[in-house]
Amino acid sequence: MSTIKAGNDFQDWVTKFLRKEGWDVYNQKVITRLIVTGSGKRIWHSGRQDLFACDIIALQKNRKVLFIQATLASGIKKRLTEFQKYAFPLDHCQVELWIKRKEGEITIKEYYDNDLHDTCKIIRGKRYYAENLLRGKRYFKTEESLH
Repeated sequence: MSTIKAGNDFQDWVTKFLRKEGWDVYNQKVITRLIVTGSGKRIWHSGRQDLFACDIIALQKNRKVLFIQATLASGIKKRLTEFQKYAFPLDHCQVELWIKRKEGEITIKEYYDNDLHDTCKIIRGKRYYAENLLRGKRYFKTEESLH
């Protein structure tokens, strides 16, 4: 499977997950097209214009607007640098990086204070929120236990 297809599949998964939670979602996907040069050389070009360094924007009544970058890559620092280019009004929106490194587990980091912070993990479709970070060991609990 190509990295573009795998990335689009992950964005589709994030979109479906958010829609199940009641969000209206816009998903900006990579589009590929074939370009044939004057000499007949065939070149595949992938292009997409992220919206404020994000692939997905989600809306839900009485909630902050979500800006999400969904990635399979390990270039976290590059994503942080992209977020830092924009003046997100964080009192009105939430900026998240969704990272899938292994099957069945997604890590969500939230952008604030000019850095990325662990917020939540999704393991086999269930959210576990960061409770605290102690000596580098992460503790997570489900949303239901927070109430």
